Amino acid sequence: MNIPDDYIRIQGSERRPAAGARLVGPANPNEILSVIIVLRRKQDPSPALKELVRTAPGKRNTVSRQDFAAQYGATQADMDRGINQNRNGKSKNS
Repeated sequence: MNIPDDYIRIQGSERRPAAGARLVGPANPNEILSVIIVLRRKQDPSPALKELVRTAPGKRNTVSRQDFAAQYGATQADMDRGINQNRNGKSKNS
């Protein structure tokens, strides 16, 4: 498989064919492929979630989605990197 020189390798994204898989023909170059990218979090929310579960519902301090994202979501740099590496097909799996 010829991979363009300007593609960027995404470490850990390599995949091996499933056992018994076989080539049935070339891929359709016009087919649209959907991809979900999971980014690392700034910090693990598990301790906060465990504390939340141990607290009675009426006494819980809840946070908005925006506050949760600000504290535990991916960094802007990681989001930018993921977007830029995958824009216009400029990524590869192997």
